[in-house]
Amino acid sequence: MSIMLIKPLAYMNRSGEIICPIAAREKVEASRVLIVVDDLDLPLGTVRFRPRGGTAGHRGMESIVENLGHGDFARIRLGIGRPEEGSMAESDYVLMPFTENELPLVQKVIDQTVRLAEKVVFEGIIDPITLKISENKEGI
Repeated sequence: MSIMLIKPLAYMNRSGEIICPIAAREKVEASRVLIVVDDLDLPLGTVRFRPRGGTAGHRGMESIVENLGHGDFARIRLGIGRPEEGSMAESDYVLMPFTENELPLVQKVIDQTVRLAEKVVFEGIIDPITLKISENKEGI
């Protein structure tokens, strides 16, 4: 089995313009695509896998669905939380580095997301999963 990892360098809301032509060129069926995105609507430490679904208003996901023509692809959403009301624009918030206090949890989220992605890709997991990771909890 070969695996391709794509990190679009275009604006997030144009992700579909990058990912979809590559998937078509490589003859990868949408059912074999796994998208990993950040999610303002989930708190930091929450990781959610769905085998298919909607965009939940995520502009990058909207671009992928628009370019594919459907939402029949797997996705993992990584919660980053929202900025405090009125403190800054969401676009600025998502580009900010994590704080020193957040970094240990962020590392655990990354580790657990890698394990989850491996299970999805290599074991064919298709059931929705939500992980709530804390600094003192292991996860999967």
